[in-house]
Amino acid sequence: MCYHKRNAYSCGHNGWGPAVSTCHLQMAYLDGTYSIECQTMNAHPLHSLKIQTICQACFVNQKKTSFALSTVKAGLLEMKERMARAQKGRG
Repeated sequence: MCYHKRNAYSCGHNGWGPAVSTCHLQMAYLDGTYSIECQTMNAHPLHSLKIQTICQACFVNQKKTSFALSTVKAGLLEMKERMARAQKGRG
């Protein structure tokens, strides 16, 4: 169970940084006396950093959603204008 630095983003995701301290299992793996490396990553509150922004993956998703929403809004506005012109032409 190795301790790593951790970034906690406002979107709820975590980003892991470099190892702060290694466990005995990881040290044995690095020495070559054990064949499996440590797979457990823990973060201590003193090595955790709260970041008041969203992570990169959420930023990309938010950008895609914003673009899709603006496209739909533009299409709805165009349809509304066409309907207004069509009703005005009818009389």
